[in-house]
Amino acid sequence: MTSLTELGAALRSADRAQVEAILAVATPQELEAIEAALAGSSGESQQQRAEEVLAAWHREALPYQLPPCTRCKSHERWRTKGPCKCKKPDRSWHVWALVAGRGTGKTLAGAHWALEQALAKPGLVGAVVAPTHNDLRRITVEGPSGLVSVLPPDLIVPTPAGRAWNEAASAVNLVNGSVIHTLSAEHPDRIRGENLAWAWLDEMAAWSRLDYAWEQLEFATRIGTPQTLITTTPRPLALLRELMADLGTAVTRASLTDNPHLSETTRARLLKRYAGTRVGRQELEGEVLDETEGALVTLSLIDAGRMAAPKRLDRIVVGVDPSGGRAEIGIVAVGRQDEDLWILEDASLRGSPSNWGAVVVDTLAKHKGDRIAAERNYGGDMVEHVLRTTPGGAHIAMSFPTATRGKLLRAEFLQGMYEQGRVHHVDVMPELEDQLTTYTGITNEASPDRLDALVWACHELMMGNRGPSREDMLTSPVSMTRAAPSRIT
Repeated sequence: MTSLTELGAALRSADRAQVEAILAVATPQELEAIEAALAGSSGESQQQRAEEVLAAWHREALPYQLPPCTRCKSHERWRTKGPCKCKKPDRSWHVWALVAGRGTGKTLAGAHWALEQALAKPGLVGAVVAPTHNDLRRITVEGPSGLVSVLPPDLIVPTPAGRAWNEAASAVNLVNGSVIHTLSAEHPDRIRGENLAWAWLDEMAAWSRLDYAWEQLEFATRIGTPQTLITTTPRPLALLRELMADLGTAVTRASLTDNPHLSETTRARLLKRYAGTRVGRQELEGEVLDETEGALVTLSLIDAGRMAAPKRLDRIVVGVDPSGGRAEIGIVAVGRQDEDLWILEDASLRGSPSNWGAVVVDTLAKHKGDRIAAERNYGGDMVEHVLRTTPGGAHIAMSFPTATRGKLLRAEFLQGMYEQGRVHHVDVMPELEDQLTTYTGITNEASPDRLDALVWACHELMMGNRGPSREDMLTSPVSMTRAAPSRIT
């Protein structure tokens, strides 16, 4: 057909007028042939391009970032044997758990695996699930190592606005008919009705409604021989332990030090601060830790009460625990409604007085809090001075309870509230939760600054004297800054 030949030449020369002239005189049969030929050529090139991307990934990826082979056990022996070299790798696992520390490239591995699944299962639906919708946008889908970053542009069916991700429809559509649904684990009921051929679950240990979301995903992932990839930094969760022990799960482990692409400066900084600590073992080494006997609460208690805060809270207080020397300043925002408490944010940091003073003021303003609470015995005067001299802090209402018992004893009331299901964390706060679940009060144990800040805020909300509010302070003399003293006895 001359029309097809001429059209090909016109397209190669980018001569739009010539293309339009050819299409204007082509017969219906010629137009069908042109459309079929172009579609076939485009499909072949798109598939080829995607396969080239995956081939390059398999050459460049670190061994632990590649799918497990249950024949050679590459996922278990990658440090000594390298990647799988089998001619026909055995991928008969049901779940692949890539349990690794921060900075190991878990997201990039998940994005490439999702691309591989979408190519291998054209016309079917898969899912990418992140802890929150914001995590989908910033990390898992549109992040620098996310799904969109590895998809060849010509494989994507763009939105009318030209975006790869149809955020309104929660989907990425591909030209081979594959659909990748993007789901948030904070809304497990939206998983109902899905019919999935595969699923990638990112940072599963940080999901606020983990057990229910996993339950819904198990029901939904049922097309063909479905597989699930979990990429997560671990936490001592019963479900994660159960999945890792399952015979149908292939487990790959890696730590921050296994990634040669991470900058030496970042590696050195993180290791200097966290090496040898419990947080470091979990967050950097990717170790699933055991719970500590005698600690204030267990992670299962925290997880059982984890939920979003009500739109309106009766009161909000920011607890502050100043440190001595170069330790952390505990800064924790807590809200109360009726007889329950909501842990809103852990803003703790290391910094100069001007740094942490600004963070306290900003945190109180962000959550529209009533006041700050800090221990009178140790650092109360310093806290007041720092905040009064911080921009925006002149009229902050403050309470200074007096501690008369040890840290663990004065936190006993909070322990009881956790056991009664009356304390709710609105998000995963690893370092605060680590102190809650590990501090036992034994001699020479590091001071839990975040835990102390939490206790002061909760004490003020549940047992403190209200004193003047922030609104009172805006119309009253600075001499009214302190609430009547209270005691933890």
